[in-house]
Amino acid sequence: MKLLAFLFPYLPFVQVLACRSLLLLCLLSITIVASAQKGRYLQTINLGDKENTPFFATTHSLPGYILDGIKSEEITPYRVDYATKKAEPFTATEKESLLYQINASVEEWDHLSPRMLNNLDVDVTLKKGKATKIHYLNFHTVHFTDDATRLRGDRFKDYYFSVSFEQVAAYLEKQNALWVKNAGPLLWKNNMVHTYGQDAFSVVSSIVPQLEEHAMELHVALSLDEKGKIDKVGAYSWQHELVQEVTLPDSLYVEGEVLSMPEALVAGRYRASEQMALKTKLPEFKFTFERKLKQTSYVIMQTEKLYLDHPGNKVFLQPEQELSALLVEAASKGTVNKVYATDSLHAILSEATWNERLKVKEYDMFGDGYTLSEDNYLPQQLSVLHVTWKWEVDVAGNMISKTPYALGLYLHANSSPANIETLIGYLSYQELYQSAKASNGNKQLLTLLENLAGHNYTGYLSHTSEMIENTN
Repeated sequence: MKLLAFLFPYLPFVQVLACRSLLLLCLLSITIVASAQKGRYLQTINLGDKENTPFFATTHSLPGYILDGIKSEEITPYRVDYATKKAEPFTATEKESLLYQINASVEEWDHLSPRMLNNLDVDVTLKKGKATKIHYLNFHTVHFTDDATRLRGDRFKDYYFSVSFEQVAAYLEKQNALWVKNAGPLLWKNNMVHTYGQDAFSVVSSIVPQLEEHAMELHVALSLDEKGKIDKVGAYSWQHELVQEVTLPDSLYVEGEVLSMPEALVAGRYRASEQMALKTKLPEFKFTFERKLKQTSYVIMQTEKLYLDHPGNKVFLQPEQELSALLVEAASKGTVNKVYATDSLHAILSEATWNERLKVKEYDMFGDGYTLSEDNYLPQQLSVLHVTWKWEVDVAGNMISKTPYALGLYLHANSSPANIETLIGYLSYQELYQSAKASNGNKQLLTLLENLAGHNYTGYLSHTSEMIENTN
């Protein structure tokens, strides 16, 4: 050691210097990484990616909202060219062409649907890796045929069209557009399978591989544990026989969250497939989005399908006291004031249409038409019931309430020459219940309605709606 000290008298100083140099190198690396996340960027988003599902849902579709905003002239389409530093609104001719595509029938070759706008670049300013501003949403080129794109000429070199985030954010807020975490086929707080409008079996089988082999089994049912939480999912045959039951994996038990859609965009609640530093002199927008906090709750509609002839539903199909017969009687005799066309209970079904749907149809064997007989379908034939539940949840997905909302009466497929279940009409559960409760002559109907509210039945999950803001 003495020899080492004699030969290298400045070794401690060298060690200190080396340590300082290493520290400076680390700090420099951190600074370089931080600076790489500071400035203006183009982030490429594929809305078809699973992580981006909340922006591409059936009701809350970002491209859908934007196309509607362009139609209402609340959102202006731009031609953005970063190379020439230009962002110009569409000319009258260009806008007319775009509106033609938006309004075209779905059968027309150049119809522009929201599902076609699944790729976009977000023009964003980042600071320490977080977005401080969003400037433009640039939608990629849409090809209507293999070799041609309507509206795309020599001047359209980068994007199909672009929109300013300032206008988009204002329109999304006006429409109460929501970003719902787990808007895909996942469990919501262990209480609900959120199918966002799709068929429940296809959704559940896509996330539970064990069920995929039973693709022909059309029914899916959920079983609850002792705490009332979803525990297992089962696939059932047409004959209501259990084909397979699977315990759901813990990975699906996830927290829920609801944000406004512009808030979710600014917060970067999406997965970008690419990120490119943007060097352009195209001016940034000064607009900064600020969400005004609202004390609100949200609603999801969950629909279950009941076959009244199922062994577990015998109480609803007792002779002379069939639930289907009691519902027809309540509607036909004016116990309830209205019959509806859908479970939203908005569109009223006319009395003539209701009565016509109850008539037995005699189909022409050699044609597509049919004639109505004088007889109504028997209660045993109207043995399919859709029960729509109204779930109210808070911003974290916690359930506030769950109540029956609508009852849909359907003709069983076995009684239809086309072998399909046919809607007769929807009735309001609350109106039925209140009228039955007020009348001494409707005790049986009241009992059956209470059984439904207590979930004392065997039903299959059909679908759930999108989440919407509770306006009540």
